[in-house]
Amino acid sequence: MPKRISDLEKTISPPEQQSPPDWRDIEAQTKNDLEAIQTDQDAIAFIEKYLSHELRHQYLTIYRSDRHEMNRTPRQAIDNILALPPL
Repeated sequence: MPKRISDLEKTISPPEQQSPPDWRDIEAQTKNDLEAIQTDQDAIAFIEKYLSHELRHQYLTIYRSDRHEMNRTPRQAIDNILALPPL
């Protein structure tokens, strides 16, 4: 059993540091997810993953309006949301 603090510090391993994800990787994944949107489920998953959680309700309302009232495809509705100024 270590008797000194310096001996104790030697027995404790430092926590493994994970580097934060690179913004280029995040941007590439976002682009891939955007290109893969084919259905309403894909579009809603994109909104939930990438857009503000606090504003999710407003984004989903806009999405549904675009889909059902404006007869846009899921991809067109998402493109429209992404073209909006910040809410």
